[in-house]
Amino acid sequence: MIVKEWLCVFIFLSVSIASAAASVDANSSHQALTGAENYLLKINTLDYTFKFSKYDHPLRFRSSGIMTRSDSAFEVMTKGGKKLTENVIVAFNGEIYQDKRDLSMIMTCSREPSNSMLKSSQCWTPIEYIYKWCQTKEHPLSWQSLHNPLTWNRIREIADPIAEQSEVQIGTELLNCARIIIKKKSGFKTYIYLAKDRGFLPVKREVLDSDGKIISVLKVEKLLKVSDEQGSLWFPIIVSATQGDFDIKINDKTELMTGFELNYTVESGSIKVNQKIDEEIFTLNYDGMQNVYLNKNEVYLPVEDRIVKLDQPSSASKIRIEESADSSRWTAYLIVANTLFFIAIFLFLRFKKT
Repeated sequence: MIVKEWLCVFIFLSVSIASAAASVDANSSHQALTGAENYLLKINTLDYTFKFSKYDHPLRFRSSGIMTRSDSAFEVMTKGGKKLTENVIVAFNGEIYQDKRDLSMIMTCSREPSNSMLKSSQCWTPIEYIYKWCQTKEHPLSWQSLHNPLTWNRIREIADPIAEQSEVQIGTELLNCARIIIKKKSGFKTYIYLAKDRGFLPVKREVLDSDGKIISVLKVEKLLKVSDEQGSLWFPIIVSATQGDFDIKINDKTELMTGFELNYTVESGSIKVNQKIDEEIFTLNYDGMQNVYLNKNEVYLPVEDRIVKLDQPSSASKIRIEESADSSRWTAYLIVANTLFFIAIFLFLRFKKT
């Protein structure tokens, strides 16, 4: 009898532990974060156009793997007060970041993206922006960083291990979400809402100060289901963000962060997911450029029949352009020939006088 009782207790405990483990796994923040990461990995190529509330012109974003290209335009004022439009292309071909501006006739190349490349020109795309919680001061937000496993390992380390169950209203739908809490050293908390039935797409982010007051909200206002040969995914069409004024301590100093409002609107007819893209578009040419600069590290780039070589690594060092090996050889021959010719004339005139 005693044996039967202990056997019943053992079975009960085993079932309870298994149920608890399954419950923890189902509510694991790691599982939800992996879903959010996999959402991005489903996108092999991407091409779409969107409007950003702070800019007058639409922006076009294209990607293939980690290679990216953003085409945008900005209004600039001349010294004479004339309003002109500058077209800006920011691209990454898998090795080199490039920033090309037609009005300024300046191009910048770097193995590491500068702030202007990440913010001013690219201004973050809607998909990047809803993943803004993945960035830190040491790790700026970019399409490349979102595809780096180290980024997600870092987020898993600082996220609360248990994902709470929550709901987010988008349009007429109430989405079932996993709410993940990320605590910052400043005492701030970030709540991330990942929609379970939308591929764990981040649909909302709330930032709370150390007193528990919500100071910033980012929300997906509208989603569109996009299909391709590999299946379908939900795409953010309208994204909004608001932030109030708040104080933050930076290096033991209190600084005021000013509030803002912004929104993104994607042209739904422009979205192309996992369709073929010519990868040559991610390497920009130098047509019309007067100056090409280097931000960090030495870079060699092929340009038609020439090799563009950057001078000693330094901030904004100007490049020199070296002709290809064949051209350089013939140039050297001509220099030697001209030198010998002038020496011969000099000697002839000198001996003639004597």
